[in-house]
Amino acid sequence: MPTSQQIKQFTGLLFILVLHSFAVQAQFSTDSLHQELWRAESDEDRYQALYELGKHFTLEERVVDSADHYYRQAIAVAQFADLQQELGNAYWRLSRIHFETQLPNTLLIPLVDSALQINKAIPDQENVMQLLTIKGLAYQQMGQHDTAMEFFNQCLVVAQEEHNAFQLVAIYNSMAGSFDESRDTTKMLMYYRKGLEIVDTMNWPLGKSVLMNNIADVYLTQKRYDEAEQYFQESIEIKRSIGNTTNLSVGLCQVAYLYMETERWERAFSSAQEGLQLAQQNDYVNGLTICFNSLADWAGRRELYTDQILYAHEGLAVLEAKGNALSELKEGFYESIYEAYQKQNRYDSAFHYLKLHQWISDTLQDIQQAKAMADQEVNFKLQEAAFNNKLLVEEQKQNELILQRRKNIIFVVIGLAVILLSWALWWSRKKAKLNRQLDQLVQEKTEALQESVHNLEVANEELTFFTYITSHDLREPLRNISGFASLLARKISDPPEAVKELLGNIKQSTKQMDSLIQDVMQYSLINTKELKPEKVSLKELVDAARGDLKLMLLSKNGHIIYKEELWLNTSKTALQLVINNLCKNAIHYNNSVAPTVEIFTEQTEKELLLHFKDNGIGIAPEFQEQVFMMFKRLHSRAHYEGSGLGLAITKRMLLQLGGTISLVSAEGAGSTFTVHLPLQMITDQSATMVQSA
Repeated sequence: MPTSQQIKQFTGLLFILVLHSFAVQAQFSTDSLHQELWRAESDEDRYQALYELGKHFTLEERVVDSADHYYRQAIAVAQFADLQQELGNAYWRLSRIHFETQLPNTLLIPLVDSALQINKAIPDQENVMQLLTIKGLAYQQMGQHDTAMEFFNQCLVVAQEEHNAFQLVAIYNSMAGSFDESRDTTKMLMYYRKGLEIVDTMNWPLGKSVLMNNIADVYLTQKRYDEAEQYFQESIEIKRSIGNTTNLSVGLCQVAYLYMETERWERAFSSAQEGLQLAQQNDYVNGLTICFNSLADWAGRRELYTDQILYAHEGLAVLEAKGNALSELKEGFYESIYEAYQKQNRYDSAFHYLKLHQWISDTLQDIQQAKAMADQEVNFKLQEAAFNNKLLVEEQKQNELILQRRKNIIFVVIGLAVILLSWALWWSRKKAKLNRQLDQLVQEKTEALQESVHNLEVANEELTFFTYITSHDLREPLRNISGFASLLARKISDPPEAVKELLGNIKQSTKQMDSLIQDVMQYSLINTKELKPEKVSLKELVDAARGDLKLMLLSKNGHIIYKEELWLNTSKTALQLVINNLCKNAIHYNNSVAPTVEIFTEQTEKELLLHFKDNGIGIAPEFQEQVFMMFKRLHSRAHYEGSGLGLAITKRMLLQLGGTISLVSAEGAGSTFTVHLPLQMITDQSATMVQSA
């Protein structure tokens, strides 16, 4: 079901937004609240005015920066005046607003930890439960299931001690959501049912409808359609009875998918249409996009491709009006339009929307990878902080032990001054024993370190072998795909242009993937090979680069210019790779009639400089640092082919050579890449070099 994940995210956060929600509307304007702040004479009054201003910008105007500003001022006043309860509340509010607005976990988790520490000390169990749930959800979003469950269980214990039924329902719902990614439907149902057992004893129809909706969705995933329909219908009736039309619109679209799975097409259409009408009445953007997605799916299954395209376009219009340039729903709408055009044999239109779908898919994947890396960074920093704290504690204990030993020694020396010689002899023997023990301990630690080094070397060898085997196994199916595409092209006599284009795209994509695999393998193996220095002619390396890039130079009327002669003592293979990559980059990203890269040298007091100056498209200043990053591309593959690894490989290889690389460029005015090498590499000069300070 295309919208299932989005609906689960919405319902998964519903409980924490309901519990202790900002239900009390702000009663004052900004001006009146500022007047209260100016008139405040005591710290308590000043805190209250700042706190209310934070709530005002949270509720009424929804300006996160302003809310953050006033909450932090309130925290400062509470700390100064030692207002512990007020301090805990302000920290809790600040954590809540940043959780709802998806502050990066690198900043959110330390903020929640501070809020937890203060509220546990007060103690304010209500705030503690909320903060534990927020922290669990943060780790859940990072994909750290076990850590998330630890905080959920801590919250569960507090909720049971406080007999807080609302919080128990909310935490069981969050715990069930932790098993969604692993699709452990047994545990999902277990926790949802625990929450439902509690909510049945309460007067909370909204909570019951959400839990029943989630249980129905699990049954739908299991294809247990009878049970799913029963829970969906009961959830819908509850929402109708309480007039919750926004959630009702989404529920009607979910049950529409059930009707489609059971081929009850008329009921599916009427249910989705009713949901759409409710979403339109409430101007509910999420409901509108979900309903249009349901109707597009329905039309596609019924082979009503014109209607499918129409519904998908209407959904796209809603997303555009919302200003949502990237989303999984937008990706789904483009896919729906592409499939409809393909079914109608309108391949040009289908290909257009396929490219749009692929662009969004690639962009979302890049965003997910960036988020995953950020989450890994958070986890690493948290582990590092815990490890450092542990070291500090151990160091403190060791220092206290040493101090205590010194005090004892001084006391013994003073108290037994009369028998100094006897004690001196005893201490000498004891010291010798301690030295022997210390020597033994040092030897044991040295042996352990040597063993660790050996294990690391073995692991590096295994990693190198794994990289080679993996890249080889990945390239084999790519060659098969390319070969099958060629065979298919020969099998089809006089194929249509669209088929030719698709087969060409297949071959081009396999070629790009093969190049990417080779580049990744080359990048990963750079530091594993020992570089052997030898006497190398720079002119010969440039001539070799011309030979390696001969086809590219001929096809683009390109030129590589180098007139000097310089001998270096370095790795020939490594420097050849650097020169090839920089020359290839200069000719490739070049739209001039005669692409040219000019190589010239310069010697300063500290280093040797190799300049690679081209007349290419240039690079804007804001992107000049990013071009040396892995997989970073400033242009789509439709304009310039490549894996995005060339400059990253060049930079890493130069680091192994003991050098660096820098860039001077302007968009549309060409680029100059400069390789910085140690002066010790120069062995002989047969041409005059430009001297500079």
